[in-house]
Amino acid sequence: SDGHLPAGAHVELTFAVRQSNLAQLEQIFNEVSDPEHASYGRHLSFEEVNALTAPRTEDVAVVEGALQQLGAANIRRTPHSDFVVAEVPVEMAERTFGDRFLRMRHADGRTALRCPGGSLPEILRASVDFVMPLNQPLSKGGQRRPRPVLNATLSSLEGFVNTPSSLRKLYSVGDTEGADKSNKQAVTGFLEQHYTNVDLQEFFLMYYRKGKGRKVARQVGDGKSGLPGVEAELDVQYVMSMGANVETEFWSFAGRAPDSPQNEPFLKFMTTLANTSNAPLVISSSYGEDEDSVTQSYADRCNVEFQKAGVRGITLLFASGDSGVAGDSSCGKECATGKGCFVSMWPAASPYVTAVGGTAGGSPKETAASLSSGGFSYRWPVPSWQKTAVESFLAGKGLPDAKLFSKAGRGFPDVSAQAVNYMVIAFGLPQPVAGTSAASPTVAGILSLVNDARLTAGKPTLGFVNPLLYKNPAALNDVTSGSNPGCGTKGFSAVPGWDPVTGLGTPNFAKLVGLSGGTFTTAGPVPIVV
Repeated sequence: SDGHLPAGAHVELTFAVRQSNLAQLEQIFNEVSDPEHASYGRHLSFEEVNALTAPRTEDVAVVEGALQQLGAANIRRTPHSDFVVAEVPVEMAERTFGDRFLRMRHADGRTALRCPGGSLPEILRASVDFVMPLNQPLSKGGQRRPRPVLNATLSSLEGFVNTPSSLRKLYSVGDTEGADKSNKQAVTGFLEQHYTNVDLQEFFLMYYRKGKGRKVARQVGDGKSGLPGVEAELDVQYVMSMGANVETEFWSFAGRAPDSPQNEPFLKFMTTLANTSNAPLVISSSYGEDEDSVTQSYADRCNVEFQKAGVRGITLLFASGDSGVAGDSSCGKECATGKGCFVSMWPAASPYVTAVGGTAGGSPKETAASLSSGGFSYRWPVPSWQKTAVESFLAGKGLPDAKLFSKAGRGFPDVSAQAVNYMVIAFGLPQPVAGTSAASPTVAGILSLVNDARLTAGKPTLGFVNPLLYKNPAALNDVTSGSNPGCGTKGFSAVPGWDPVTGLGTPNFAKLVGLSGGTFTTAGPVPIVV
């Protein structure tokens, strides 16, 4: 703990008001994402999603009454009050929720506001999913930090670096650029770091000259421009050079300010997405943490928000992590073997997003990057679209001890891309970095170009892309060697077909565009019955 908040301080609370028709939302999500279903690609509009899932009037009234009793100020609401954010005097908040609000300090120096023993009063329990930051554990992760390639000089990396030209060749992108003006992509940032246009232009000059003069269209969120950071530079430079000439936004969310504690930046991202009508069609995020470091109620609500994005035709990509089968805090809870369990990562293991792992060695053939996090969820079962792929992997030989992981869980990652020796311009200088935080914007840019081809042809965007990929694995380059060691083991091995190291493999842009050659039904929205 970093101390109790001083008298007179205010805390920012987020009320996640319980939403409606969630079973129907999931049904529509599955149908519009399934390439074999008649409703494939018939995405809902922003307004239709809100109308479907809007909380009951009586639940909103309960929350409004609680805010009045709390003396809340600066109240902000999403369109149908499914999220309500307000600033509340700390004394009132502690009296209502039954525990002290404390500033907690991460090992890396970040601070977060927590109310460890707080609980919802009876009147709120049936109307909200959670109130942040009540009962939330101190997360172990956050923004993925790309690793510097240690002891590397540019001469020692000659022939072994990843740049836009090498990645475009490797993934059959060629000279393709975006052309459809309605297309849009984004990357996220959750630390007080920023990209700079000066570094972006230098990157274009050195590594992708066709991009010269192009800029990020806008910044979304409350993250203020600050010092440039390798994370933000990497995301922006590679999503804009792989998804070239596609309008790009930088979604940036502030961290926690000690004197005015704020919500988790990731929750701000979710509330902003829920509140944005003209959202990017592909969003890459390098955010992640151990699955058990978020509460079930918080994760379940985020899954609803992921589904709402998917039914709108938005593709959400998350880096799988850089710790092999170990997590952000080394290995997980103890197993009967005494060695500790392999760790599942969140949101990568959510069954409603696309998780991106890492590879290395582009010539003559890619291999799994040992850092690539992957495994199986302890919370969510194998989804139907992944069942055959997971069963095939689990039927193979050479698996780790069964006590080390969950055979019943959703497997991740889904796809992968190069995750080592990326050349980035930061502080005006080229430097090599590694991590799945490099792979995710690379895949995002490629999928944005696939969307571009679909939009140009008058077809729907990819949306939640996993069912399409798992039914068409030949559209990816299978990676069959390497592993992701951790916890004193070699981890999982990459094998033919899907595996929890590289997923289905790396993207083949030409083949992914070829999948768009089918017939898509776009004759109006799915009827909503409330």
